[in-house]
Amino acid sequence: MASSDFDMETENLDPDFTPKTIAEKLKLGDDFADWLSKEKFSEEDPVLVLNFVGMDFLHAQNRDDIKKALVPIGYRGENGDNVLFTTEPTILTSVIFSYSDETTKVLDLHLNISIFEKDQIKMFWRALVVLFVNSLMSLLAGLASYHFMLQFLPIFIQRKLYGLDQCKIDKKPVPEPIGVIAAAIYLIFLFTFIPLPFYDLLNQRAIFTGENGLTNIECDNSSLLNLLSLLAGLVSICTAVLLGFADDILDLRWRHKLLFPTLSSMPLLLVYLLSKNSTAVLLPHFLQKYLGGASFLDIGPFYYIYMVSLVIFCTNAINIIAGINGVEVGQSLVITASIALFNTIQVIRSVDSIQLWHHVLSLCFILPFIGTSTALFIINKYPAKAFVGDTYCYWAGMTIAVSALTGRFSKTLLLFLLPQIINFIFSCPQLFHLIPCPRHRLPRLNENGKLEMSMVEFQPHKLSKIGNVCFRILGMARLIYYKEYIKDGESWVSMNNLTILNLILKFNRPQFEWELTNKFIILQILCSIFAFFCRFCLARIFYDEVN
Repeated sequence: MASSDFDMETENLDPDFTPKTIAEKLKLGDDFADWLSKEKFSEEDPVLVLNFVGMDFLHAQNRDDIKKALVPIGYRGENGDNVLFTTEPTILTSVIFSYSDETTKVLDLHLNISIFEKDQIKMFWRALVVLFVNSLMSLLAGLASYHFMLQFLPIFIQRKLYGLDQCKIDKKPVPEPIGVIAAAIYLIFLFTFIPLPFYDLLNQRAIFTGENGLTNIECDNSSLLNLLSLLAGLVSICTAVLLGFADDILDLRWRHKLLFPTLSSMPLLLVYLLSKNSTAVLLPHFLQKYLGGASFLDIGPFYYIYMVSLVIFCTNAINIIAGINGVEVGQSLVITASIALFNTIQVIRSVDSIQLWHHVLSLCFILPFIGTSTALFIINKYPAKAFVGDTYCYWAGMTIAVSALTGRFSKTLLLFLLPQIINFIFSCPQLFHLIPCPRHRLPRLNENGKLEMSMVEFQPHKLSKIGNVCFRILGMARLIYYKEYIKDGESWVSMNNLTILNLILKFNRPQFEWELTNKFIILQILCSIFAFFCRFCLARIFYDEVN
């Protein structure tokens, strides 16, 4: 590093600025001086490269940036020196060595803007290399998935792992759940990818704790936290795949489908807690005036409840919109492609490495998923050669949730999930058994080979008061088709099941299976376009700054 990159103030500093004099001032011993000589100084340019600093915040020019950039390691020197370890030296405007004694001596080393630009470019190129390799591995994962899934199709039939296609006239057996093969390949490729983003952890940095010399070795805290986030996400995805496969084989009850995702989210929540990430939410303008003008509201433990709820919703949202060829994988591909595009935009717009690597890690989860899901879509699209099963639905939902929580954009994710949210709200009367809910609510095949609304029959006088209100509201809003008739001398009602697929069929003529799938995927794409408009345009109306 050239000495011209620094402007050095020599006030209160001995003329002989050497590793030995610095070690004497900080009382850190000869070992620290030797380390400085080898690691931080060169013969051509005896200038300290700062990533090991003791901070005096009273002399700091930009305290907020410095506080964000430094992570305490819990050490206090014999003379009261606070020793801190910088994880983000690129964003510092001032770095200070301080020695607290009867007389305080301060050395200010001001970073030149060229250092900031140089480190930012280096950081960005490193992220690009990681994403490039991840993209290549995603392509290979897709090719491997397609190859192995075709190889396993006859094996599934032999093992009697298959389902009957309810939307076909012949109802021949179809291998299921082939999604477990794609999920296994996805996990294998991500496991082999782990070392690449964290190769810097091999370059451990020494931390000195006094005259006794070197007593501990520490790595870059930000890289360790990113590694923990990646591993926690993989654990959550693994457990979701296990849950899905168990559901396919054992046919789990709904209470298990709510309990297991909650347990699966624990690794993510614990890493988020240990990382001391914020639990505050940004408030829009119209709420700030009611909360004393505060722009943020710290909701504490309720934020973790929100994250658990998001995981549970995501793991079940894909599964609720299912049953016709290609619809599960199709909607997942649109959502994850939207997430990938959003992350790419944010990587380009990132101004610091913390934000950058959040989105890079999110992309590392999403890109291999897109690769394997594309191969799966080719096999699952109409006419399906295989069914994805609940394994894929839970895997897709958990991957989407993990990528959003890792990238810190859980609110934006809700915009990408608008069709799933609409479907959930529309389905609530049946999901909570206010209106009778059959086991399968997928559209039914008519005599012409087309899909039409599936129906449920019930006696309206046996509904609860809330159920009766829901039925009347849906009828007045013309969101359902129903027919009243007399059976065995009693009044009965035949009503279409409350799913978004049946809702599409209500406002259209009966559709071929592939037509209905395409219509829903188009709806998902339109909602993603609307989500980007809300995130980057409409949000400016409610917030001062849109990151």
